[in-house]
Amino acid sequence: SWEGRLNFLYPTLDPKNRTVTARLSFPNPGGMLRPGTYSDATVLASPEETLAVPSSAVLRTTQGDYVMLGEGQGHFLPVQVALGPEADGWVAIDKGLKTGDRVVESAQFLLYSESRFQSVKARMLGGTTSAAPGTGISQPQNMTQGRKPPASAAPAGNAGAPPT
Repeated sequence: SWEGRLNFLYPTLDPKNRTVTARLSFPNPGGMLRPGTYSDATVLASPEETLAVPSSAVLRTTQGDYVMLGEGQGHFLPVQVALGPEADGWVAIDKGLKTGDRVVESAQFLLYSESRFQSVKARMLGGTTSAAPGTGISQPQNMTQGRKPPASAAPAGNAGAPPT
């Protein structure tokens, strides 16, 4: 028997033989495990709290993944985030936000574009300006695996994130 880590669980189930494909990693110092090997496995997991935002709040760019952080009084800041698992319209945030942060759910692309424009403008003129105000702000949710998040974007609370 080997102990390893579940890296990825494919989101489809074979209805004929009721199997799911998974990507696992194991230490294999003796080379006993061969690529493409089939096996039965038991996955042990426990619920874990994580921070999550609506998937629509994430702006995916070639420079990375961002959310627009509400700083108050119509000011917004693009914040780079590290994403975790995603399901049911929510995505876990591994790095970049903390509980209580307020993020823009919609029209964030316009705010991001405006903030980039204002940044370039400020560098050209030697001053600073702030991004334009927007709407649709929500707070990231504390999520526990196995239960769905609330439908509304209310203040952070316990809700369910997708299993990994």
